Amino acid sequence: MESATGSPPSASTCCRATVILNLLLTVILLGLIAILSFELGPVIRDEYWGTNQTSPGLPSVAETFGKIKEGFAALTDSKPTGPPLYDPAIFPWAEDPRSFLETVEKGQAAVAAARKALWDARMPNSETIFPHVDVWNEEHLTKKFNRALLGQGKFVIGVMGTSVTAGHDNLFNQSFPVVWGQLMQEAFTAAGVELVVRNHAMGWNPIHPSYFCVGEIAGQDADVTMWEFGMMAGANEDMEIEQFIRSAILMPGQPHILICDPGEGQRKPKEGEVLEKRTNTPPAPWKKAAMDWYIDDGFSFATNQLMQSFMFLDHLPEYQYGTFYLKDKVTDRPAGWHPGPHGHRFRAEILAWNYLGFFEKALAGVHEKIAAKEADLSSLLPEKLVVPPPTQCQPELCGELAQCSTSFEPREGGGLMERVIFPKEVPFVKDSEQARTNAVKTWHEQLYFCDVAAVDHMLDNGWNYLDRKYIIEGDKNAGPLQLEFESTTENYFVVCSAPGNAYLCKEGTVWKIDDEVVRCLDTEAAKTAGTPFVDAPCYISDRKIPAGKHIFELERLASDTKDEGTLMGFGNGREGWTEDGQKRANKSGHPQNIKFTCKTYAHIQR
Repeated sequence: MESATGSPPSASTCCRATVILNLLLTVILLGLIAILSFELGPVIRDEYWGTNQTSPGLPSVAETFGKIKEGFAALTDSKPTGPPLYDPAIFPWAEDPRSFLETVEKGQAAVAAARKALWDARMPNSETIFPHVDVWNEEHLTKKFNRALLGQGKFVIGVMGTSVTAGHDNLFNQSFPVVWGQLMQEAFTAAGVELVVRNHAMGWNPIHPSYFCVGEIAGQDADVTMWEFGMMAGANEDMEIEQFIRSAILMPGQPHILICDPGEGQRKPKEGEVLEKRTNTPPAPWKKAAMDWYIDDGFSFATNQLMQSFMFLDHLPEYQYGTFYLKDKVTDRPAGWHPGPHGHRFRAEILAWNYLGFFEKALAGVHEKIAAKEADLSSLLPEKLVVPPPTQCQPELCGELAQCSTSFEPREGGGLMERVIFPKEVPFVKDSEQARTNAVKTWHEQLYFCDVAAVDHMLDNGWNYLDRKYIIEGDKNAGPLQLEFESTTENYFVVCSAPGNAYLCKEGTVWKIDDEVVRCLDTEAAKTAGTPFVDAPCYISDRKIPAGKHIFELERLASDTKDEGTLMGFGNGREGWTEDGQKRANKSGHPQNIKFTCKTYAHIQR
């Protein structure tokens, strides 16, 4: 039997049956970088004056101009007559180091001014607030700043996290990654460096599969990657954090890693209640166990636990929960765990003050070397570090850098649609009503139907968040979906759905690799089989896939008469329930045993 778009390549025919097939959020393939001359006007020759037209004891005209030329070069020190000390192919300023030093000095002045302004604005509490980004192996981070500075190029901060970081309940440009970048922008520009801060956090975003996909989401060119998934981490947090760490440091640039908490802990005084200043023991530097192994090998980490900055200030109204989490939000339905603009600004200032301080040290070190005319600058640049074997995450899943494609946005990679080879046409459904009701039955791309109302509400109000959960979807008559990929090594294949999906690896869903049926395994099935496991909404193949080019095929077949075609336990406006929904309701403060629907979720997401 053929679908409307023809027969799929190398796909066996089979019956098509019930149910709207979920679709693919993410597919992860495991296992898979002229010397300037100086002239003063026209050449003047002695022949013009005659060979003996100089007064006794005086130099010739040519000799006079030669002396002037040498003296001017020595005076400016910017137009050397000899070859440059540094390689112009590596250092774009090599032919004019004096101008480069002036740029560095402008950067130093701008950094000092920016840090002073931040400090002064929080007086008299600055000493309590700012010195709370704990850093390990700062030298490795400094060298990343040096690389951007010496190359007069970009410095990229790639941010990943949840709705807390995405800025939900606020304007997107009030989110702390955006404000953090704005607070540092002028200083970096003065130093000749283009600062790029990508806020690629996403609401209702499980830590998996994001921990496989740092390059796809944050960018392969990131100098810093930021992790904020504390609200989504579970019993396997150390394993999940190590998976994220390795996905970052296995990239060619081996970025510095910043881990941030959600920022919880402020007290909530009752109306009229006056709080006393806390007398607790100050919190110790915040450190995750998964970091230790990599710190010992020279990789650079930092953490920011917001409680360290407000713990001894939340007796003051301006540092209490009401100010940080409720005041001046733009939404009419705020979530209690989303910081408001004052909370976002607070963290942005702390990060800016500290990272400007790290940049300040880089500027000083570069200035010292160039001013001293040291020819060898290799000690300023980052070296390639050896990545040790994993200790917490499963070697089959984190031993090598995974290839990852996702349909979710924002992302830096090309996306999942680039891998689709059948059907030949997979249209994008933009109409909100069609997307919300899953009206289109053939294979198509659309916004995840539980997100439609929240995204429309956000756009109508001009809040401009970037996060979108786009999925590929088809119903019981859509036939198979095929994607192509190439593996450089033999390893497992992981497919992930939108959060909470129950059908991607349910009875009646068929996975094939090159026309051969492959079982998909959920967490418990994988553990029982003794193979590597991933957590929902991700599922793993029951065997390794050989190196080479392959076609992955996915199709949902009718399995029983009770299957009504719901993509999720709470789907398409119909009430339903899943364990995932129960956990989310509990965490959000909703009473247990409520019916969790898309409408409820849209409320929570805002």
